[in-house]
Amino acid sequence: MVSFFLGVLGGIVSWFATTAVGQPILTFMSLRSRATKLLVLYEHGEGQPQLHSWLVEREKFLRDCGADLFSFGMAFESISRQLERFGYSPITAGMAMMELAQKSSSRELRLPPYSRAIDALKLTSVLM
Repeated sequence: MVSFFLGVLGGIVSWFATTAVGQPILTFMSLRSRATKLLVLYEHGEGQPQLHSWLVEREKFLRDCGADLFSFGMAFESISRQLERFGYSPITAGMAMMELAQKSSSRELRLPPYSRAIDALKLTSVLM
């Protein structure tokens, strides 16, 4: 009988750990992957088209992704602090992506927020 209750207790603890820690980390990794894709599509490389529709699309997607990263960092503050111990900063990355979305002129103006986003998501080896 005792082993049954310990099994139920273990199941509850496992469910709580998965919900409280596992799912937020999976969400962050998904946001990081989406941010990487957007940075590759809209910021990596030279000669990006400067059509109005492309710039509007770029601004929307970068802003939305930045807002998602920022809100993740605010909503899961304790997980965010733990991620920062490993060099990830969802709040910094989100703010940098939103700032990057607003800069559509020269590459030199876009470089500082781009670099901050890359650093905050630990993508330096991939995109720099």
